[in-house]
Amino acid sequence: KPTNKNNNKCLDILLTNAPKCYITKNWLPFGKSDHKVVSAVPLLYKYKLTRPEQTKVAKRSGKLIDTVAALRNVDFKAIIANHSTQLAHDNFYSIIKTTEDYCQPLKMVKTG
Repeated sequence: KPTNKNNNKCLDILLTNAPKCYITKNWLPFGKSDHKVVSAVPLLYKYKLTRPEQTKVAKRSGKLIDTVAALRNVDFKAIIANHSTQLAHDNFYSIIKTTEDYCQPLKMVKTG
């Protein structure tokens, strides 16, 4: 609909992929504008019917063999030389998790 005071010009066109799911309201002009303010309010119960709920989970997208190959090239001598068992464990775990994240990044996958 035209939003100009003279009802002959339209500044904005509201487009949506869910027809009949919005109620548009014309309000008074904002400030010194000669166009009315248009608001689009979605009807949530109709929108939910047009778009089914999607469930996604995070899964590893790479292959385990790539992670194993990368770990074979890591020099673990510095970790073995540590005098603190906790520090050696933390460093070892950090290397494994970093390599896993690099070779097998997480990817969101739809589940139905």
